Amino acid sequence: MPAALPATDRPVPSGTAAVPVEGAGFALGAALLGFFVITLDALIVSVALPAIGNDLGGGIGGLQWVVDGYTLMLAALLLSSGSVSDRIGAKRAFGLGLVLFLAASAACALAPTLGVLVGARLVQGTGAAVMMPATLALIRAAFPDVDRRTRALALWAVGGSVGSAAGPLVGGALAGWDWRWIFFINLPVGLVALVLLSRVPSSPRRAVPFDVTGQASAVAALGALTYALIDGGQGEAVRVPQADGTLVKIPAAVDEALPPSLLTLTDVFCTGHHAAVTARVRPGSSVAVVGDGAVGLCAVLAAKRLGAEQVILMGRHTDRTDLGVEFGATDVVLATGDEGAEQVRKLTAGRGADAVLECVGSMQTLTTSFSAVRDGGVISRVGVPSYTDGPIGMEMIMRNITLTGGVDPARHYIDAVLPDVLDGTIRPGRVFDRTLPMEQAPDAYRAMADRRVLKALLTP
Repeated sequence: MPAALPATDRPVPSGTAAVPVEGAGFALGAALLGFFVITLDALIVSVALPAIGNDLGGGIGGLQWVVDGYTLMLAALLLSSGSVSDRIGAKRAFGLGLVLFLAASAACALAPTLGVLVGARLVQGTGAAVMMPATLALIRAAFPDVDRRTRALALWAVGGSVGSAAGPLVGGALAGWDWRWIFFINLPVGLVALVLLSRVPSSPRRAVPFDVTGQASAVAALGALTYALIDGGQGEAVRVPQADGTLVKIPAAVDEALPPSLLTLTDVFCTGHHAAVTARVRPGSSVAVVGDGAVGLCAVLAAKRLGAEQVILMGRHTDRTDLGVEFGATDVVLATGDEGAEQVRKLTAGRGADAVLECVGSMQTLTTSFSAVRDGGVISRVGVPSYTDGPIGMEMIMRNITLTGGVDPARHYIDAVLPDVLDGTIRPGRVFDRTLPMEQAPDAYRAMADRRVLKALLTP
């Protein structure tokens, strides 16, 4: 005889319609809320990391574990959590996972140290992994009719989508008040889900295999991979693939004042140098540099190094433009837009600069650059653009202006400029005006974004 189909999968006789089982609405509500908090907590923490770091410390690596500890356990334990749901019943599995999730959420909210928070996040991910397949099993049992089940699954998916979309928004709002509330918020949602679950009939159990060795191996393997990605580069030695092409050898003994300048060769100085090179700056050139940030100041230094006769720095912060003068700027224009461009033209006998190095990336600074450059001149853009359209129509063509620039190939330039750094001819490291420990990296980024710091240097 052919084997009988399970009751929930038997075809519905023609002219009849299967109806949801008792408590179907409660099962769907519990499953939807469960999926909501699972996805919410995968994303809500990221935007709160600066606030968590300020409160608990721990450095970048520790904060990364706050995010990845949760997703690590969720991903690793999903391999066997379906079997757990079958063996003990979907309702019981969902309830146990949710209770574990809520207890861990409370522990996260009350964590006195970063280590406790990371540990609680691991437990929270474990609870989420147990819940996840049980949410689907609850819906499958509650809606035997395929059409109704499909609609129920669509609503379930909406819960996850809302959680994903709300995570960063809710996290940002709550972190501005108190980051601990990003975990407390799980408690009322979870309690509602438990109340709904209490109205759901008990789920059947099935004897299915459980691969303990395979599950343990998966957790160990994913844990080791996550550790390598987060902490692998923070040891005393690092193995670097293709080191011949990516690392630069310097003398074993260098002056202790040199490291800041050496660091700029991997970033801001070579970016400014790239602007000057692509703008064809040469001895006797007149150059206007738009922007008094770290890249703009390094562009001043690079232009002077290449022999520019006149270097005009356009900026708004006198403490920075003063450093620009020390780097070689012959003139300073404390204005932007048409007024600033007009001053550049006056300083260049009405012609405009031979080369304009645009080191900001805004539409206004690009427009200023077109107004400040001479006919037949060159504009080099190295500021990351915040726009998609620009003034590159007929006027640019008729004036024969060259627009160039882009991402700098730092490794290509380092060998040429390194000797001048080592012998002290140029000191681009002076753009670092604040030194902070690594665990205060979020503070450093905020200070630079608020223009309170020009460039921050992080130390171990």
